[in-house]
Amino acid sequence: YQQQLEFQVKERTEQLRNALKTVEETYQETLHTLIAALDVREKETKNHSQRVAKGSVILAQAYGVPEKDLTDIYRGALLHDIGKIGVPDAVLLKPAGLNEQEWKIMRNHPAIGIAVLEEIEFLHGAMSIVAHHHERFDGTGYLQGQVGKEIPIGARIFALIDAFDAMYFDRPYRKGMPGEKIDAILKEGAGSQWDEDVVDAFFAIRDEIRQLTETESSEYSLVGTN
Repeated sequence: YQQQLEFQVKERTEQLRNALKTVEETYQETLHTLIAALDVREKETKNHSQRVAKGSVILAQAYGVPEKDLTDIYRGALLHDIGKIGVPDAVLLKPAGLNEQEWKIMRNHPAIGIAVLEEIEFLHGAMSIVAHHHERFDGTGYLQGQVGKEIPIGARIFALIDAFDAMYFDRPYRKGMPGEKIDAILKEGAGSQWDEDVVDAFFAIRDEIRQLTETESSEYSLVGTN
């Protein structure tokens, strides 16, 4: 009887584990589908969220972020611009420069993102990147003007990957920059726009990030962090 009971407990435990894995995979696929739709809305940013999510995990590993925190970094990077769902097309897709009022609307997208995610418990760990991905190391960013290490490490890591991706790929208003120019900009911005330690970690795995961006730009993938 004891052996049978132990077998049933083991069997039920395995069934629960498999059920939870299925739920997590379903969540993941739903997130990717949502973000793919948002990326399509901003036509020039195809696969951007997917690339920066994977790149942020690679950089976080190089920086020494604990394994247990990588999923939150991945989800936060993937969802960083979820708040743009509340930005009108006239502002988000405007081909010319934004005026002061339009910039005010655009800069509110992290706050909108927080409002979206705070109702979803399993995404609470992703909120720090959504909230702080436009902070700058010197305190001149937004929403809160955080300075230096006050900025959550996930947001500091993401900010560098996001900037690299923006410079590397073509945009409607300019062509992608050559690698040497990007390197120079990142080094110049270390300590002002970006965390110097994060910049150092980036250059240690720069080639891996470049290879990833080229692969992810050609085909959308639902592969997660594992």
